[in-house]
Amino acid sequence: MQITIPKDAEAGLRAQAKASGFASVDDYVVSLLNVGQVQQPSPPLPYEDWRQELDEFLGSLTSSNPDFDDSRESIYPDR
Repeated sequence: MQITIPKDAEAGLRAQAKASGFASVDDYVVSLLNVGQVQQPSPPLPYEDWRQELDEFLGSLTSSNPDFDDSRESIYPDR
């Protein structure tokens, strides 16, 4: 496949490719497009494993306001 790049854009791509450590502009552009890097979907997890990963993830989150009261009494003070 052949792509035509305007001269002013080509100079910028060369500079970005060099700064990113690529040997050529082609390699740099391919890395940007992720051409040829098709990822196979992972098989679905059994429910127990999925639930464990979800619980671990939720347990790793920190509250931005640990003093927040989300009890039923605070939400419905008149009841």
